[in-house]
Amino acid sequence: MIEPVELTDGFVTLKPCKLQYLDQLHESVIESMAELSAWMSWAHTDYSINESREWLKTRPEQWTNGTAYDFAILDADDGSFLGGCGLNHIHEADNFANLGYWVRTSRTGQGAATAAARLMAGFGFESVKLTRAELSRAAHHPEMANNLLPYNVVGHRHTFEMEQELSILAGQEVSVHFTSIYAPVVRGILDICHVFPKQPVNRDEILNLYHDFYKDEEFVKVYNPPREENVSWQYKPYPHVTSVAGTNYCFIGLDVDQDRNRVVVFSVLDNMGKGGAQAGIENMNLMFDLGRTTGLTRRGHHPI
Repeated sequence: MIEPVELTDGFVTLKPCKLQYLDQLHESVIESMAELSAWMSWAHTDYSINESREWLKTRPEQWTNGTAYDFAILDADDGSFLGGCGLNHIHEADNFANLGYWVRTSRTGQGAATAAARLMAGFGFESVKLTRAELSRAAHHPEMANNLLPYNVVGHRHTFEMEQELSILAGQEVSVHFTSIYAPVVRGILDICHVFPKQPVNRDEILNLYHDFYKDEEFVKVYNPPREENVSWQYKPYPHVTSVAGTNYCFIGLDVDQDRNRVVVFSVLDNMGKGGAQAGIENMNLMFDLGRTTGLTRRGHHPI
């Protein structure tokens, strides 16, 4: 058995997780829920202090059994709680483990994660005698190559966000079934949405609705090439991820399966652009009255 140990580099201190950190842990998780829920299956909107308590109670047994080594990340100067890190999914046969860490939102971007990961790696190699430590193996690009990886299939934060906005729009409660999947794509997101209308509709009717709804949205383009007749592979009416890579645009396309009374809606955007950095630029433009589209109208890396 490895005796519990404290680790420090003078910038952060790692201490084995104990019940004494209950309030700080729960407070940090709630503060950081928007970021954590995208990566941690245990982080959800109803996360309670009892869940923190039950998890902390199991840490000493996990340590004793050698199945997980979890630490609290603390500020080395004032002892404030910064986040958590640990070694888990330990494979004794192959002598490697997953190295995980998170830092509370208010203390990100200050080097705590890097420092904690370095200390954890040293602990893993020197004390646990690992030959390899992996960072979030499932989301590591070599693992994702030629692969598709479902994640947070139940309780994904986007499910609640979509239900909230659709319920407001519909004026009644709307339930959404959402499955998120990692794909080996450098940048881009594809949503495939299935809707079952109460009465028969055709593609032109739905396209007209979308055109009208988004007519004033500069960065939302309704993609409406006609369906090709007598072709084996029907793909031209639907938007491609590569078409929006490097842009601030969202392309929406759709089709109607009249035999099964189903509307299929596709939307694509650049998660690093419109879903990230360029959204910040758009917000800045609005804040400083620069014109919403300033600097954001460039077309994508791939020809349409």
